[in-house]
Amino acid sequence: TRSLLPKNTVVVAEIGETAFYKPWSYIKPQVLKFVAVDTDKGLFADDGKTVLQTNLYFFERRMSANTWPVFIDCKKRLQANVKSVENGVPVPDSWNKGQYTGQIAQAVCR
Repeated sequence: TRSLLPKNTVVVAEIGETAFYKPWSYIKPQVLKFVAVDTDKGLFADDGKTVLQTNLYFFERRMSANTWPVFIDCKKRLQANVKSVENGVPVPDSWNKGQYTGQIAQAVCR
């Protein structure tokens, strides 16, 4: 799946899994899920060009990919989910630092 991603897509997280019937997975967990971000699809949501709106793509083996819109504050390295859309403009939810926020910000903020 990863080899089929567009050129400017960056994998920001890999989720490894272990299983008792695959004992080698305890040494090297099998990656069946990963999160990616397309670095070309981001749009600045403010005039100061510090808040970027982008989409995260969640891939899981034998499942359809899911998309999740988020805001990334490039200056503070925080993220917020899109809470709602008012007059065609996405509104951020509360700002926080998630497990993969640093990797996402590093990939999309230039």
